[in-house]
Amino acid sequence: WNTMKIIIAGAGIGGLSAALALARAGFEVAVVERAPELAEVGAGLQLSPNAMKCLGSLGVADAIGKVGSEPATLDLRLGKSGAVVFSIPMAQAARKRYGAPYLHVHRADLAGILAKAAQEAGARIRFGARVSAFTRDRAEIRVGLDTGDILSGDLMVGADGMRSSVRRQLFGLDHPRFTGSVAWRLLAPISAYPDLPNAAVVWAGALLVLDSAFSI
Repeated sequence: WNTMKIIIAGAGIGGLSAALALARAGFEVAVVERAPELAEVGAGLQLSPNAMKCLGSLGVADAIGKVGSEPATLDLRLGKSGAVVFSIPMAQAARKRYGAPYLHVHRADLAGILAKAAQEAGARIRFGARVSAFTRDRAEIRVGLDTGDILSGDLMVGADGMRSSVRRQLFGLDHPRFTGSVAWRLLAPISAYPDLPNAAVVWAGALLVLDSAFSI
């Protein structure tokens, strides 16, 4: 029997995880990503124990552990005084209770690990191309790219983000509604803030909520 060919639109965390899982299962996988390369985009991510179990089943938990950090606690603090409202033990407590760690990791590091593992499993990642449209008949699915190329396969996975062209063709154009909430994110060396706790901290105030996650 012929190996099923699967096309994945988008090389984000979801697309790369799907590519790795499917390639490890023996499928022929091609990922289409509009960016010219996997760049250092985004900031920190919190990987809960259930996420780490999933990543462990994909064979990348050890690699993520080497580039991530394991916070001691999850805290809620008052923004003005720094006083602790509550603190939930993590680190070994999470391993003991859930059977997996709770980690902080940079998004680019996680994406790089997933991409490397997916490619080693046989998946192909094509950069600089975007899915424009697709058609389906009983024999195959044909995927048109904005480069003019056409790919054929048996199945397509749409993981191409908020402005997904795959979702638009299936369900129509979305109209996101701005909620009025804005999150500003930044990265800073831990050496610049030696007195901050090794924790995932929500700093709460009357007009502002800050979520900080630090690596040491």
